[in-house]
Amino acid sequence: MKKKIYFIVFILIILAGLLGWGILQYPKSDGYRSGKLVRITKKGVVFKTYEGTLDLGSGDKLTWSFSVHDEAIGEQLSAQAGKNVKLKYQELFFKLFYETNNIVESWQVVESAED
Repeated sequence: MKKKIYFIVFILIILAGLLGWGILQYPKSDGYRSGKLVRITKKGVVFKTYEGTLDLGSGDKLTWSFSVHDEAIGEQLSAQAGKNVKLKYQELFFKLFYETNNIVESWQVVESAED
């Protein structure tokens, strides 16, 4: 009888862990944002990430914050500060160790007519 109870508890713990992982990793939306890359900084003690701000067109009133978990993408974006960029991102349901739940997956420089 005790073995059966332990087995059921073990299965429930596994299911709860899988559900928690799914909620933390499954995106609720994805898309693109473009604007001027205003700020990007490397933060964190244990979970290191890049946190940034994108100016969408009207200064402080319309900015968008994002996180970059990939070290290579973070380094590349750091070199693009002040330029117009297009970011492909996923929005997660919850943020756990990061400042935002908007996670950048890739990027590209947007050429403006003035360049």
